[in-house]
Amino acid sequence: MQALDEEEIQMDELKNKIKELEKVLKQKNLDLQNLEASRGKIAKRLSVTVNKFDELHHLSESLLAEVEKLQSQLQDRDAEISFLRQEVTKCTNEVLAASQTSNKRDSDEIQEILSWVDTVISQTRVHDLHLDDKESSQVQ
Repeated sequence: MQALDEEEIQMDELKNKIKELEKVLKQKNLDLQNLEASRGKIAKRLSVTVNKFDELHHLSESLLAEVEKLQSQLQDRDAEISFLRQEVTKCTNEVLAASQTSNKRDSDEIQEILSWVDTVISQTRVHDLHLDDKESSQVQ
């Protein structure tokens, strides 16, 4: 009887231990489910982050290509501006040279006319000395 009572006590202790272990198991299962749900959320976040990173990487490559293209265009425009500045300088120099030549030619022509006028005036004065008033008015 005593052996049965001891067996019964051991059985009760084992049943209690089993119940406690089942409680722990349920808690562990619940913790595991929570961890799996948390892991799923983290995996989803990681996936979104990786996708966004790939998208940003692609956009940065596109931006770099666009920057290189714009730099190339800027260099082309800069070269064009330099060429046009050289052409403007060249044309300005040519116009200045032509203007100076024209001014020199005009100055020489004016000088010739003044010399001719001086000559005519000096000849007219000599003739005026020999002419009477009637002829003098005709010359004027």
